[in-house]
Amino acid sequence: MKWKFWFLILLGLAASYAFYRWQRQQTARPFQAELIAIAPSQIDWFTITQANGSEWLFKREADHWLLTNGSLTIQAKQQSLAKLLAQCTHFSSDSIYWRPTDSEPRPLPKEQARYFRFYQGNNSIDGFAIWPPAKDDSLAQAYLQPDGQQEIYLISEAPRQACFLPFDAFINKKLLPFPAQTLKHLALLDSSGYLIQASLQDSLWTDSSGQTLHIPLLDSLLIPHFLPDSFRYAPSASPPPFEKNWTLLLRNDGPDEVEIQVYYDSLNTRRPFIYRSSLQPELFFREDSSGLFKIIRPLLQLHEK
Repeated sequence: MKWKFWFLILLGLAASYAFYRWQRQQTARPFQAELIAIAPSQIDWFTITQANGSEWLFKREADHWLLTNGSLTIQAKQQSLAKLLAQCTHFSSDSIYWRPTDSEPRPLPKEQARYFRFYQGNNSIDGFAIWPPAKDDSLAQAYLQPDGQQEIYLISEAPRQACFLPFDAFINKKLLPFPAQTLKHLALLDSSGYLIQASLQDSLWTDSSGQTLHIPLLDSLLIPHFLPDSFRYAPSASPPPFEKNWTLLLRNDGPDEVEIQVYYDSLNTRRPFIYRSSLQPELFFREDSSGLFKIIRPLLQLHEK
């Protein structure tokens, strides 16, 4: 009798699964529709709004884009933004998840929704709300609702990852306002004054006494961008009270000069170095020793010789 009991259990499970698949097919009727199709060249500006009201404003400025989030305005990282525009301005779907004549679909959490609005001048071009796939969705499908429509469409999430990129993916903070190859002067100071000064002459770095200096990887390390993991202080606020600090001055032959304050936080073993650039005085950036400190370290070593 036991085998009959387990047979009935398995039969019930199979019937439940078959009913689930049938119900899903009923709510995802196949068809073909172009939902969103905008040429990125048409877009002058667009917004992405989170369900909590936080808004990102992207605005085209000549050959670049500016991103505003709250009181912070930055130049958006071009590669990430190009990917975003390519993936979020051309949507097609082959199934409807819900139509007004249907019973209500399973709820889509409002806190996961993002609202895209695209504009040309003062005119709205198009827009949509988008939800990432549910955690229990083995088919990894996202959901999209075009502006002005009640229908919710299933779309493939895999090619649309850019639509779910976090705000930090667009931050692109340059270290220098001029090309690194035009750097001609640098200096490192501590609280007592200059530790070392150097100038580039005939492709060689020399200190104030004319001695040739070897500063490895300087050109490549002056190209890095300040990427996320930043924290903000009011511009007029005093810097955090970290134990050690230096100031790195970088200048070309023109009027451009950058001052970078370098702090050391011994309580943070993973990312102890903190920078504040005169290009973004309201922001502090955390980093480990693999980045900008690779410039500071050999300068300190040269001073100690």
